Amino acid sequence: VGRIIWILDRGFDDRKVINWILATGGCYVIRARHDRNITQTPDGKTKKLFETIKSKPSLGTLEMNRPVMVDGKLKRKPVQASTRAGGVWLSKPDVLVNVVTLEFQRVRSQNSEDQGWVLLTNLPVSTADQAQQVVALYVLRWSIEEVFAWTKTALNWERPRPVRCRFRVKK
Repeated sequence: VGRIIWILDRGFDDRKVINWILATGGCYVIRARHDRNITQTPDGKTKKLFETIKSKPSLGTLEMNRPVMVDGKLKRKPVQASTRAGGVWLSKPDVLVNVVTLEFQRVRSQNSEDQGWVLLTNLPVSTADQAQQVVALYVLRWSIEEVFAWTKTALNWERPRPVRCRFRVKK
């Protein structure tokens, strides 16, 4: 067996999950949800993740078909994204985490989630090719979302159902 790479969505952006994966010797790509405190060096000044990553060097522009949910269906829209990457330190205990950001260009949505992604990983991201591989791994996760979207539609799981309750009065 080769190495195991966990590809997880924002719901798994948790320090305990990262620690568990590291303890098992695995690799991970997790989409960040929390604007956590980080440092640039193990003993550096504490800053916020989302602001700090903007100061990392640009690796260029990436063209991709971004998965987007439209009316309960997964669509792929072509988009260009400027990429940045670099390492930051999580504290207690100190763990080096590589971060890849994608800032989608010409996106009309006001939703911050539609503006870009922040991916946390322990895979190397010092070159544009390495950052692109991390993004490609995360996009693989969207095939799971496609299955769930199709299942919900086919089985009509999202249809509201009336709640029926019977109450008995004790005498």
